[in-house]
Amino acid sequence: MQGLKPAGNTKCINLASHPAALVTFLVNGQVYLLLGLAAAFFSILGNFIGSGMVVKNGAKTVRPIIIVVLILLFFKGIVSA
Repeated sequence: MQGLKPAGNTKCINLASHPAALVTFLVNGQVYLLLGLAAAFFSILGNFIGSGMVVKNGAKTVRPIIIVVLILLFFKGIVSA
């Protein structure tokens, strides 16, 4: 599969850089732990729900949701620019 090795390399780099960044920000007192924990919880919940939808319904349900979210992000980017 083409692109499998670059995707794996990206995962390894993220695995190293994210904890390093967290430690750096924690040492400098720049982390809102409650906000971070809430974001992590809802990220995990969203991934769980999304993967369940893909397994259950396939692309016919997920594709329109992705398109709507991308359109909303596009308009948000235009408004905040």
